Parts: sequence; C-alpha cells; structure tokens
Amino acid sequence: MNDTFKVARLNGVLIGAHWSVLPLAVLVALLLNFGLLPVYAPDTGQFGLVTASIITAIGFLLSILAHELGHAYIAINHGLGVHGVTLWILGGATRIDPPTTPRSDFRVAAAGPAVSILTGLFFAGLAVIMDTVVGIQVVFVTIWWLALVNISLGLFNLFPASPLDGGRLLAAYLWNQSGDRHHARIIAGRSGLIFGGALTLFGGFQLLSFRPNGFMMTAVGVFVLRSAVEEIRTAALARRIGTKTLGQLALRHPQSIPESVSLHRLVQEFSRYPTAAADCAYPVSRWGYDTIGYVIPHKAQRIADSQRATMLVADIMTPLAEVEVVNANTQLADVVDDWRRNDEVFVVHDSTGEQPIGTLTPRQTAPLLARPDFLGRAPNADEEVSRS
Repeated sequence: MNDTFKVARLNGVLIGAHWSVLPLAVLVALLLNFGLLPVYAPDTGQFGLVTASIITAIGFLLSILAHELGHAYIAINHGLGVHGVTLWILGGATRIDPPTTPRSDFRVAAAGPAVSILTGLFFAGLAVIMDTVVGIQVVFVTIWWLALVNISLGLFNLFPASPLDGGRLLAAYLWNQSGDRHHARIIAGRSGLIFGGALTLFGGFQLLSFRPNGFMMTAVGVFVLRSAVEEIRTAALARRIGTKTLGQLALRHPQSIPESVSLHRLVQEFSRYPTAAADCAYPVSRWGYDTIGYVIPHKAQRIADSQRATMLVADIMTPLAEVEVVNANTQLADVVDDWRRNDEVFVVHDSTGEQPIGTLTPRQTAPLLARPDFLGRAPNADEEVSRS
C-alpha cells in the first residue's frame, strides 16, 4: 500500500499507518463528540466530551491493530512469514506468506475475529465494572461503545465472503474438502461479489435517503467488490498456471535459421505455420553451425514490407550475450513476474543445467497468462501453449 508510514515494530512485525488513518480517527472522534456522547452522556462538559472522543478514537484504532496482530501472531506460530501490518481508512491489512495447509489458513483467518470478539467482551465487562465502581456516564458509554464496535467487527468479518476473514475460513474449509486451494479461493471470491454488491446497493439506497452512514457502507461494499474480483482473478490465474515448469512450456529443440535469411523470406516461411509458432524463439546460425543469437519471427512482422527484403535475420535477432539461461525445472509462477518484455528470449537447459533443450518467450506463454474475467473465466484458459 502506497503512502504508508512506519509507526513501530512489535516482536519483529512492522506496523505502519496509511495517511487515510488520520481522517478515519478524526471522523470517529467527531461522530462521538457531536453524536453519541451528547445523547448518552448529556451531563458531560465540552472538555470531557472532546477528551473522551479522542481517547475512544485512539482505542478504536488500537482495536483494529489488535485484530490484525491476532492474524500475525498465529501466522508466525505456523511458520509463515509476516511482512507487516498496515492500518488504513477501511480497517487494517496484514501481509502474510501464503499458507501451506488448510489448517494453518483456517487458524490464521480465525485469529482476527476471535481477538476482536474477546476484546469486545473484555470491554463489556470493564464497562460494567467501571459503571459500578466509578459511576461516570461518559466513561461507561465510551467503553461500552468500544465493546460493541469490537464485537461487531469480529462478527462482520466472519461473513463467508472474500476478502473478509470469513471468506478465508470458507476457502480453507473448501480447500480441505477438495484439495484444490485455488478453486476454493475462487468460490469464496464469488461469495464476496454477492456480499459486496449487496452492501453497495444498500449503501446507495441509504445515500438516496440522505443517511450519512450510507457513504461508509457504500465505500466498504466497493472495497469488498474490488478485492473479491482481484482474489478471483489471482486464484484463477494461479490455478491455470499450477505447477507448470519452463521445461514443459518450452519449444523443444527448435529449428535453426541461417543469419543470411531475409525478413521477407522469414515471414513467408512462418505464414505456413500456426500463428503461435511466430511467437517462439529460434536459434540463428552462422555457416549452418554456430549459434550467434535467437530470433522471434513475430518481430519481423512489425517491420514494413518495403524494408523486409533488404533486412536479414541477423539484424533483428537477440545476440547470444543477451539471452537468459533458465532451468527446465523452474516453475513458471516463480519467474513470470520478473519478465520485462515480450521480446525476451530464454534458453531452457535440462535439470543438470548443462544441455539446452529448448527456448521460451513471454509472448509464447501469453495465452496461458491471459487475464481472467471477474468470475475467474478466461477465453484462452484451455488453449495449449505452443510447443513441439
């Protein structure tokens, strides 16, 4: 999340705050100062109202932090990396490495709501005690409000829809039942679409009725919708890629092309093959023997017809020194984020790293990496990546 400021580090976990936390705290304090407290603690002076509102707003932010730290603590206990906690206007986010088992996923997801509900029960008990011992109405109201907010936060997050914790609980359960983590995430994400859509519509109706709380509900609904779509797309793409390796996707032992071949002839030659063949990389040979580079025929198609007759394959090839060598056993999911451009050329070596067995280009895998739609479907999902 951009524009995040480091606040503290707790047991090795970096805690940050997005700039939007400040208006959230101000909004909570204003609602308490001018709305809740004057109604339920009418005998409190203005100084007392302001003080109670500020302290309660801080308690509200600390409650959100406790929720997120609950996730972080259980994740660490399960050996998962925790890369930080960030507070922002719609709550908090904890960056955790992907879970390795349904059990760890379930327990990490359940930790946040459990902490919120337990915190709420603690505040409820404290409010009763303070009302009995101290008897100051504003103290009772603020502590009771924190109790209700924490319990509501915990219960709201248990709704079985991504990106809420309940959606992760649902995904963990489905993962345990089916063994397919990514499909489970897709189902939970689709539930998030329904829930987010309902929140957005209900918030919109409230705005039309001039109810100010409709703004926050609409914002939460839109956030849930966008996050659910991203969850679905990420899971669908991860499921499609699976554990495919570069060796499985490579063009095996591609034919060699002499450096003296014109681009006009190259385009003509590959017009006889399926379009996908022009997206692969082929070695360029000198004297029919030494490989001096690699050429992607698709690059020749970008050059004007009038220039193809005078340009040679050697003019557009990727020199040998610029070609990256990769291992056949490397998984596509581990390297795809590092690919910089479609015209990169990778020479795939066998598991020993000694013998080249084929070539691979980002353009070649484009059908496999096609962006899914908001339901996780993609028109190219079932297309086989070009190989021979």
